[in-house]
Amino acid sequence: EDPKTHAVQTLVRMPKGYALPQHSHTHDETILVLKGKVTLDFGGRKTTLGPGGYAVIPGETVFSLEAGGFGGADFLAAFAGPYDLIRPEKP
Repeated sequence: EDPKTHAVQTLVRMPKGYALPQHSHTHDETILVLKGKVTLDFGGRKTTLGPGGYAVIPGETVFSLEAGGFGGADFLAAFAGPYDLIRPEKP
């Protein structure tokens, strides 16, 4: 954790098929795929990233994520400020 901004980086390992439902973060998130595949869904617009693929997700953008690939996915998630997870309110 950066002592001034409280930005964090974390290695995430997910088994194949594991999914995070729609959520957002207050600060920008950068995802760098190291192994397997990660599918990001921005309200029906899907993007699949393989090893070496990356995405910068602006803060407050609602998205979901699913791990794919034969053995699941490993990726680096870096947040530009303190980590939080915001679930959208149900209608």
